[in-house]
Amino acid sequence: MLVEQRQLTDDITAAQERLLAIEQQRADLEFLQAQLDLLDLISEYGLAPEQILGGLSLGLDANLDDLLGALSLAMQEIIGVVEDELDIASPSGEFMRIGEQAMAGMAMGIERMMSLPVATSAIASQQMIDNSRSITIQAGGNTIANGMDQAAFESGIRRIVQDALRG
Repeated sequence: MLVEQRQLTDDITAAQERLLAIEQQRADLEFLQAQLDLLDLISEYGLAPEQILGGLSLGLDANLDDLLGALSLAMQEIIGVVEDELDIASPSGEFMRIGEQAMAGMAMGIERMMSLPVATSAIASQQMIDNSRSITIQAGGNTIANGMDQAAFESGIRRIVQDALRG
């Protein structure tokens, strides 16, 4: 019985050692993967590896603090790349371009529609003239009672509207 107990204890100890070795291998793999991820990041953003890594030696013997420092430096460089790409500064070049495009669009819309007030005024003037044909108007000593008076009145209204729209 004592021999069996000793054997079971030895078996448990050996199993625990194997589990610890597997756990160490997993941690080593994660450490190596983190280093590969850093290299991929440097490559993806076109950063200078010698600037980021300096004299850092990679592998299982790499210094974790040095690796974290290199990762931090890489992140700072990536932020700089993104800021340059988006033209982020104070003020932001990208937002300036957006504002310029918005104003250009507004100007184009106004230009396309600027004839609308002129056309609407012309229609309103014509309606006033049409309505005036059936009545006699007396204003400021002028009477519109016939075709000649009406033609002079229409001409005057058109001139006033056109001058107002130009001015």
